[in-house]
Amino acid sequence: MVDTSGLGGNYLSAKGMKVGDKIDVLVTGEGEVRVGDEKFKPSLMLEVKCNGEDKLMRINATNVAIIRDKLGKDTKAWINKTLSFVVVKTNFEGKMGFQFCS
Repeated sequence: MVDTSGLGGNYLSAKGMKVGDKIDVLVTGEGEVRVGDEKFKPSLMLEVKCNGEDKLMRINATNVAIIRDKLGKDTKAWINKTLSFVVVKTNFEGKMGFQFCS
């Protein structure tokens, strides 16, 4: 399990972005699967660098499956790869989120 406590909960968020914005992140760590709760389903917390800042990015099961098909199941192989996402309106509380696009 990866220790992400040093990142202080510095999560990448779509707040302040608009639908259709594209964002590129560099994967910097293998990530950690987080068990779901009453609010969130299980997800992958991935360590990324975005605009030069270390962030945690919650990757939902749909995006994990798409990325896995492209880069493989071993998240260690994702390190130093750039992932591109587009901002979308999600079905989760009508908030904005990210959809993997390449």
